Amino acid sequence: MIAQRPTTDTLTLAVALGLLAGMRSATAPATLSAALAHGDAPHRDDPLVALAIRLRPLLMVFALGELAADKLPSVPNRTSPPALVGRVTLGAASGALAARAYGGSVVLAALLAGAAALAATFISFQLRRLASERGGLSSTAAGLLEDAVVLAAASALARRG
Repeated sequence: MIAQRPTTDTLTLAVALGLLAGMRSATAPATLSAALAHGDAPHRDDPLVALAIRLRPLLMVFALGELAADKLPSVPNRTSPPALVGRVTLGAASGALAARAYGGSVVLAALLAGAAALAATFISFQLRRLASERGGLSSTAAGLLEDAVVLAAASALARRG
């Protein structure tokens, strides 16, 4: 039998997923799905966990599409109410699913991940703005730099699963 991940590890994962969602919303569920597909989650037989594993290819397509769409001038600001609600919701849902998969409080994981997504949304927005205004980077270059950070973090989390 696989040992259950300690609650602190699950909550750390939930916060990390929330941070990803704040920067690139679709990356959080795609990363968790990849971690679940390749990891040893003790609750892989949970119906929602199993669904997340089966949806991995679609979640990856959404995450890659968001990376590309983020650079378009027609995409609304990440801090606009609809975008913000989406980021917080995807972060909270990813945190809750992590708790279902690895054990721990689903409610606490969702709350922490949602709060992390909210904070990361505003922090990453300001960092990207500063990189453009004071760092001399174009908006596209700043977005690509942010993508690199997100992809490195997502890759590390997915392998950890």
